[in-house]
Amino acid sequence: MRVVVAPFTVAACLLLTASVARAGGFTAGTNGSQAVARGGAFVAKADDPTAIELNVAGLARQRGTRLLFDSNITMHTMRYDRAGVYPGDPSLAGAPAYTGMPYPRTENIGGAFFAPIIGITTDFGRFDRWTFAIGGFGPPSVGNRKYGLTVNGLPSPGRYDIVNAGLLVIYPTIAAAVRVTKWLDLGLALHVAVSSVNFTTVSNNKPLGCVVDEDPACDSVTDVSLTGATATFSLGALARPLPWLAFGLKLWGPTYLESSGTVNVASPPKTSLTFEPAAATLKTQLPWILRAGVRFIWMKEGRERADLEVDGQYEAWHDAQRLGPELSIPRLGPFGDIKTRVVANFRDTFAVKVGGAYNLPIKNWTLSFRLGFYFDSAATDYAYTRINFDTIAKYAGTGGLGISVRGFTLNVSYAYVYSPQRVVTNGEIRPISIFDDPNAPPTSQAINNGTYNAARQVVSLGLQVEWERLLKRDRRVIRY
Repeated sequence: MRVVVAPFTVAACLLLTASVARAGGFTAGTNGSQAVARGGAFVAKADDPTAIELNVAGLARQRGTRLLFDSNITMHTMRYDRAGVYPGDPSLAGAPAYTGMPYPRTENIGGAFFAPIIGITTDFGRFDRWTFAIGGFGPPSVGNRKYGLTVNGLPSPGRYDIVNAGLLVIYPTIAAAVRVTKWLDLGLALHVAVSSVNFTTVSNNKPLGCVVDEDPACDSVTDVSLTGATATFSLGALARPLPWLAFGLKLWGPTYLESSGTVNVASPPKTSLTFEPAAATLKTQLPWILRAGVRFIWMKEGRERADLEVDGQYEAWHDAQRLGPELSIPRLGPFGDIKTRVVANFRDTFAVKVGGAYNLPIKNWTLSFRLGFYFDSAATDYAYTRINFDTIAKYAGTGGLGISVRGFTLNVSYAYVYSPQRVVTNGEIRPISIFDDPNAPPTSQAINNGTYNAARQVVSLGLQVEWERLLKRDRRVIRY
């Protein structure tokens, strides 16, 4: 028997997609305090251990051994004012008190989200051309969104999206890079994507006998818990043909992710039907990503005094999600062989990132001032806008400071990410029931019409230690 469980599919696939996507419509900005301060314009620089993610070729010129601990702390704001009023006739006997009232505002109350990155790079004190690295990081995303099932005691107008989400995604990584010539570096990284996802959404089962759309008596609260692991790769190139000019190129490979876990569906008040926890499997694909950059450098007395970089990025979301992800549930109560695909109508995204730095030497210190800006295009049309995913276009201003002294480098940065207000009048997202006929046209009204306002604030802190400089060891002569 085949039945529609679109709330499960949409929630699971989109959350996992948002979780491990690198940038564009679902995440904001980048990892690494240097890169954050430069608006993400770092692919042609990549001169610290964050190169394991941002451009692995940047490892090649990092001599000695370096340790890095970096982190983004993100505050995410999403406000949704749904258009219309609670459905029903308030004059009818037994109608809920809120019938006919305007929908209250729905907003994220999940609080700050912490996303660290750790990296170790080394040439083992032996290699002149090769550098190796290990590390781990998560995407520059928000994994603790919370909207709740109610707003001020009223049924939440956003409860048919993901109302609570707890997310952990880690990329354990090994990498190596080589100086092919004095002006060209190449690198390769292998990434394991490990995810643990827990979220809550709601299905509305109008066929149970409810005559009013979105009647809470027909709601099924659904809790999903999934884990998965897969692997992908990234390639990098960094060329510096002239002392004042550098080019960077990074390719992030496609990711084919299969996650498994359990689905728990609560019985709607209107029925005595109960569901035992059920096994579930989700298959989805993430896109390949290409980033390229050019950097202009001002050298003075053999040291880099200032630079300006411009990057462009492209993500192939249309190919990755043309068919949409597939959710399979072998058995859910009396229903069996549940399989469904949901076309999310993602589109390819592009980004432009501009940033640079001015480095001021003060005796044994170096003080760095950084500024940047970036633009990420929207990942969905208006009709598929949702409260739980940042698919609206983004504009960001960034800045930061860095201090380097005797093997220690401390960086701090800040980014404000603004999304233009979206007013959706042609929404295509509807509450769907596990009891619906998959071939029947939707009978409920759209639940995503309304006004969306989104913004982010990111504070990033990073500490890098260069081991040989810290121990005041004589620098090894490089016989290139």
